[in-house]
Amino acid sequence: MMSRSVAQISIVIPVYNRADVVCRTLESVFDQTARPLHVVLVDNGSTDGSEALVREWALRVGSDDFVVKVLCESERGAGNARNRGLAEVETPWTMFFDSDDVMLPDHVSRVLRAIGGNPDVDVFGWDLRAFGPDGVERRLLFEPDSLPWHNLMHGAMSTLRYCARTELFRKAGGWCGGLSTWDDIEFGTRILLHRPKVMKLEGAPTAEIFYSPESQSGPSFAATAAKCLRALDEIAKSYEALGPLSHVRLKKAILAADCLRDGMESAPEILRDVLACEPVLSNRVLYRLVYTYRLCGGRGAARIVKPLLR
Repeated sequence: MMSRSVAQISIVIPVYNRADVVCRTLESVFDQTARPLHVVLVDNGSTDGSEALVREWALRVGSDDFVVKVLCESERGAGNARNRGLAEVETPWTMFFDSDDVMLPDHVSRVLRAIGGNPDVDVFGWDLRAFGPDGVERRLLFEPDSLPWHNLMHGAMSTLRYCARTELFRKAGGWCGGLSTWDDIEFGTRILLHRPKVMKLEGAPTAEIFYSPESQSGPSFAATAAKCLRALDEIAKSYEALGPLSHVRLKKAILAADCLRDGMESAPEILRDVLACEPVLSNRVLYRLVYTYRLCGGRGAARIVKPLLR
């Protein structure tokens, strides 16, 4: 039964075999200065004791102003687990989070202040602090200008980088459970189809993401190429209403270069397929140039050629 407290935000967190790190994430959620707060945890068939840890934590910390609901979703996939959690949300705003990352104590309060001061905004985004498997830190930017492009190329609408109205998530149709890579980019593209009003929260990042070899972002592009291509094909179905499909083809050309650098011998076939379906000669030239530049380790070429794409 949900709390009588009038919470504004629910945090939805899917969990799958994160027994070694999920407690760090959960404690960072409990340490939030914001109250009341609703948390929806969805175990996705864990086999390492994660579900027991999550349930024990929920029993220990749950209260009238910190309501925790633990659910199970048998259909595998983070998207399916997130959809299960979204179905249980009763607050006007929803924030998705991952079970191996951390939010600083003021993270939710910062969002709530923005919500209170900007009643016409539908999506609030922010920068992230990201740590690679080697411990190197970098800042992932949320760029509201040309957001469909920045989402496609840089994952600006990735899971931890924004909060949106619950009705917007539902109107967009929820997560695509059949995707396991770049599903957040695909869902973000469908959200942007509804032309939401977007605002960036400035200042130092208050959420931290930790990439590991086991995380979705950890495996090589060569290992996930088929999944990435499937996601891009799904993204293309929505992106055409937001920008030229040449953007998606450029992303595929970059993917082809990344796959070849990872040792995938068939990666040039991805580029050949891109060139075969591109009717504009100048675009084909640009794809080849970016592909070659990327093979040499170059970065930032997509931003340079964007104005030239037709």
